[in-house]
Amino acid sequence: MAEPVDALLLVPFEPATASYIDPPFRQTSGAFLNMPLSRAVGSFQAYVGRSLDFWTPSNRPVFDGERMSFPRHRSATAIVLSSSLERAGLRWNTIDPGVQELKYWRQALERYVRCPPRTVAISTTFVMSGPWLRNLCFIIRRTLPQSKVLVGGYYYATNTRSFLSLDADVLCVGEGEVRFPEIVKKIRAQFSLAGRCRIELRTVTCGWYRSWRAEGD
Repeated sequence: MAEPVDALLLVPFEPATASYIDPPFRQTSGAFLNMPLSRAVGSFQAYVGRSLDFWTPSNRPVFDGERMSFPRHRSATAIVLSSSLERAGLRWNTIDPGVQELKYWRQALERYVRCPPRTVAISTTFVMSGPWLRNLCFIIRRTLPQSKVLVGGYYYATNTRSFLSLDADVLCVGEGEVRFPEIVKKIRAQFSLAGRCRIELRTVTCGWYRSWRAEGD
């Protein structure tokens, strides 16, 4: 069996439907605006017999004999964090697909079931929905239970309370390109995390982080 990667980095971009799983949204604009519009789009797709999901290449319209193309996606977050892992001599894979639903992430993670990564890291920089992030963490836990879950990114500045409530082994705040590789190195060296048992917040120059220690300390 191939050796597992040290870090599997996920860079999700929040889909427009992410707010649908937020109860207050469903009771307000979701019930009176978004859901009626979604039903209208569904009825139109059934009428014309074609899907309007243009993210799927086979569904894209054809103009002058050429199928509509989307520019290839690559985020600066993925480039910077992947480069930091590479420079640290770590084995890594990055999934940076742009806007995708939770179904996509479930299928993408299932490809690693036979050889789980040591860590799965989520960048929250492009996500605003706490419920959506919690569901993504749940999918990771259920699909890859042996992997440690790391969460970082800008979401902590958007909603600190929600960020700290995410089901992760490590909550990383600050410059990920500096802290991320070091955390992965410690985990690869078979350090155990104490953050799952309790959260200890310490004031540092970069903000807040979930504390962890080496086994036996």
